[in-house]
Amino acid sequence: MAQRKASKRSGSKTAKQSTAEKTITPPLWEKVPALKDSRWIIPVLLYLTVLAVWSDVVFRDAVLSVGGDRIAGVSFRRIVAYWLGKGVFPFWNPYLYGGVAMFESFQSSWLLYPGVMLFEGPFADAANPGFFSGGLAWLLFFNSNVDFILIHHLLGAVGVFLLARHFGMNAWIQYLVALAWLLSPQLVVLGDVGHGSKLYAMNWLPWALLTADRAMERITAGRLAAAGAVFAMMMASQHIQVAYYGYMLTGLWWAVRLVRNIQAKQASKSLREFGAFAFAGVMGLLATGVIYFNTLSYSQDTIRGGGLGWEYATNWSYHPLESISMFVPDFFGFGGRTYWGYLPFTDMPLYWGVPIAVLALAALLLVRTWKVWGLFVAGLLAWITSWGSFAPILYRPFYEFLPYFDKFRVPMMIHVLVLLAAVLLAGMGLQRLLEIRAQADEALRR
Repeated sequence: MAQRKASKRSGSKTAKQSTAEKTITPPLWEKVPALKDSRWIIPVLLYLTVLAVWSDVVFRDAVLSVGGDRIAGVSFRRIVAYWLGKGVFPFWNPYLYGGVAMFESFQSSWLLYPGVMLFEGPFADAANPGFFSGGLAWLLFFNSNVDFILIHHLLGAVGVFLLARHFGMNAWIQYLVALAWLLSPQLVVLGDVGHGSKLYAMNWLPWALLTADRAMERITAGRLAAAGAVFAMMMASQHIQVAYYGYMLTGLWWAVRLVRNIQAKQASKSLREFGAFAFAGVMGLLATGVIYFNTLSYSQDTIRGGGLGWEYATNWSYHPLESISMFVPDFFGFGGRTYWGYLPFTDMPLYWGVPIAVLALAALLLVRTWKVWGLFVAGLLAWITSWGSFAPILYRPFYEFLPYFDKFRVPMMIHVLVLLAAVLLAGMGLQRLLEIRAQADEALRR
């Protein structure tokens, strides 16, 4: 009897336990697998980061500093709005230098940038002539006065995240790499000083490398279309010098792939890969030809027509000693009145920090892949090119022999490629260190 009662009690306990187990509600992320998908979680985290960092301009109606270039940009938009309101497309600006071609000098051609319609919106802002509302940036950043700038910061960070994912980094490292790009002083300062088109083009660079590499990796109609669209958007942002650097970067990437293919005795693949790169590049040129072919013709009547003189072209050359600022931001001053370095003046140090440098070095020492060496070569060549007149090892040959390169100035601008290479290498180095740590833990456990 006692045994039967005990068995009944144990049976009832088992039944209660099974009932309890059935009623336990699984976590939300178990019921909705998408909540564990970093492909959209990380972009959301980056969006929230932008909101937090620029919270004053988004939620408190703060404004960026009012510098000369920002005032000039706003005044051009006012002129554009005035003539559009009269039903006339503004090809000519009668208020500058006694009259100047407006479209060919990029003062009104920004209307052809598809990002204006997509990000700003299709509706004219009556309270702010020359600006628009109803677009993606208007929605995401609550009609902030700098929503167009903020969405390009977000766009660039998402591009770096996807590039890090493409290179095989884990989710948290993807976020950290994108964060390093997003918060770089080199990029953050551009909206504040009124260099909008430069900021827009720079934030298309990671997308250009990503889509070009994917198209060269496996040629499909979708990948070719994506690469062509990105190159077109990069060109349409209308900072031709930064877009030119995008072509240089992706061309160098093809050359690195060529070396890898030769080593693997698969050189024939490089012809197909070049075809993919060339397709994307040509699509970018053709899609924006109405802007640049007119500008090329107009430039013959400007100081850039026959190429800039060496001294003017190499203004803002980056002295090799200035590279200390990449690790100690205030070594030559933070910019403005505190700056005492070799540049005529600057508003920010080209800082990205010792941790990124150490992790990038770890990638070079511990990760033996062609992508690591490709990024290292790209960053190194960009750094040497930025020296300009201080050490014209690369800048002089580029100035003399690369088509249209002599029409550019400010050699330090190419440092954006150093930044891109550095943050990606740092992510690869951190990934490898974590793998080594995991392998050591597993060995100890065994």
